[in-house]
Amino acid sequence: MKKTILAALILASGSMALTTATAATLYSGDPIPYAAGDIFIGFRASGGTGSANSYLLNLDSFGTFPILNAGDTPVALFDVGSSLATVFGSDWYTRGQVTWGIFGMTSSTRVPVYSSTPDDRAAAPVLKTSGQLATTYSSYTGMGTGFNSAIANGVSDGSSTGVLGVGVVTGTGANTWALNIAKAADFDVYNNTLEAGVATDLEFYSTTGTVAEKLTQFNISSAGVISVVPEPSTYALFGIGALLLIVAYRRKANA
Repeated sequence: MKKTILAALILASGSMALTTATAATLYSGDPIPYAAGDIFIGFRASGGTGSANSYLLNLDSFGTFPILNAGDTPVALFDVGSSLATVFGSDWYTRGQVTWGIFGMTSSTRVPVYSSTPDDRAAAPVLKTSGQLATTYSSYTGMGTGFNSAIANGVSDGSSTGVLGVGVVTGTGANTWALNIAKAADFDVYNNTLEAGVATDLEFYSTTGTVAEKLTQFNISSAGVISVVPEPSTYALFGIGALLLIVAYRRKANA
């Protein structure tokens, strides 16, 4: 049942532009329970408000959310603005201490690994050795187990472990998003960091070793809407195309 949640959402909202998205097009149910192979979006703060917590969303497994190509319409997935404000303060979007990233692994072979890099990084991500990935996989499954425990704990006030909106709040201890990122040992499996400031888009990659494939891109707006988006250059092409249509129309009208 859980594997159809985001897929159904995409079918309902895939034709709507991000700028016209409404609450009805966004997933607003309970957090999606973790199963091995799922992909997480995580938020943390390196200092200040919320530095004792992580905020974690489950994207479900690969294939249940859209992979966009050039020319596709952005798809809004989650609205987490109020939750991020609760955990990290009302200035969460403009405070440089708040970062986000994406990470997931497959359930048995451990590859491919799914992860983000900040938009427009020069180098593609590269995996650790298989021995290092064993440690990474252990931390990943531990985080997933903690995610499900947080769901079981119920509603959070933003300062304790539990459900908050479509995600969960966890601490910064063992097997949490914040610790797995901060200690630069477990989730930092690439030659690039998987994190970026929240005002920066995330490129989403799949890699099985030294070869990485960019699959799509994620964006979070200042209002807290997380969307899958095409390449930024695509937006420029949209604008140019619209301008050419207007010019052609006016020429035809004046002929």
